[in-house]
Amino acid sequence: MPGLMLALTSFGMQKITEEMVISIAQTISNMVSDEELKRGSMYPPVSAMREVSHQVALKLMEMAYAENLATYQPEPENKEAFLAARDYQMNYHEFVPDTYPWPANASQPK
Repeated sequence: MPGLMLALTSFGMQKITEEMVISIAQTISNMVSDEELKRGSMYPPVSAMREVSHQVALKLMEMAYAENLATYQPEPENKEAFLAARDYQMNYHEFVPDTYPWPANASQPK
């Protein structure tokens, strides 16, 4: 489920209630547009996965703190910024070392 792992790892949830699972489903279904429903889509597009995950995690965070199920204390004041700082970034750094041209005269015998 999108956002579930973000929620579990971000604020230390150790239990997921049935109400939380229902809330996840409602949050995801609320993010499907009327146009997408007319096309027969039951889920938001994959391109919206990051936003869907973020909204699910926010909802779970609210529920976890309300039900005293979050182990991360104190409760973050700015929950959106808290989650954004922990969101997985899919930007890959270049792992190939920088290369430099070899001087032409260095390979010639003296």
